[in-house]
Amino acid sequence: MSDIAMMNTLNDLTDELIPLIPEDGSRINNEEIRDALEKAAGEPVSDISLKQIKARVIELGVAEAVKGPGGGLKAIGDQTPAMTSRKKEGKKMATANSDSKDKSLETWIWDAACSIRGAKDAPKFKDYILPLIFTKRLCDVFDDELNRIAVEVGSRKKAFTLVDADRKLVRFYLPLVPDDPEQPVWSVIRELSDQIGEGVTTHMREIAKDNPRLKGIIDRVDFNATVHGQRELNDDRLSNLIEAISTKRLGLEDVEADIIGKSYEYLIRKFAEGSGKSAGEFYTPPEVASSCRACSNPSPACRSTTRAVAQAVCW
Repeated sequence: MSDIAMMNTLNDLTDELIPLIPEDGSRINNEEIRDALEKAAGEPVSDISLKQIKARVIELGVAEAVKGPGGGLKAIGDQTPAMTSRKKEGKKMATANSDSKDKSLETWIWDAACSIRGAKDAPKFKDYILPLIFTKRLCDVFDDELNRIAVEVGSRKKAFTLVDADRKLVRFYLPLVPDDPEQPVWSVIRELSDQIGEGVTTHMREIAKDNPRLKGIIDRVDFNATVHGQRELNDDRLSNLIEAISTKRLGLEDVEADIIGKSYEYLIRKFAEGSGKSAGEFYTPPEVASSCRACSNPSPACRSTTRAVAQAVCW
């Protein structure tokens, strides 16, 4: 099975793997995992797909990676009566992730916005939402590139080292390294548990520092900022937002390349509708841009910005 085809069934195979993790604390090794997944898929599972599926299970908090010969996964912590429910919840979350692929981009974005306090107050926090979505996209694409390199060099740990030495191997280098290289890069942000606002701000500024093209884009917001001595977005609400954003993967094969632009347009339009205003002053809706282009009837060699075309037509 190709990696692209495997991405389409990634969540289904994650669901297949979760019930196979022993509840007594023993491990299921990589060979056993591969055999089970190939039986479920009906065809061979590549190394990169195996790593991605294991990373999904780890991200769900159902199991942890086993180091040493044979590798594999084992249930987190000692066996308790709650372990079965933990695994069921993990499967439920995996199914939710699968549903989120079918869920419209707009619904996912609005759910994330409303997770902060509720639909009524969501517009107030729009400046916090987009940078986090952008960073999630960066993390998931970086993961995809690390997985591609890991296939060639043998492990994600080696891939991290190689990319750190030659940053031209990836689109954007992210200075986020999980304690366990098998964990998704986004987990560095998702697992922040203390001083979350300060941690998120620090990570975003470090990313921008290592990627000059991102300066002024993801490092403009201080997630730890206060207004009249009080945090506008406290750590509890910020944690809720991070969790909501975490429910959808934004990798190369998961979403369209222009997801950030679509997210911006949707949020501006939605917030404007909620306040009874027009979003036209912030961006030109695609329908208007298309109409302007048709009215101006430009020649094939003509190049102009949307704003210039709109102004020419309106005036």
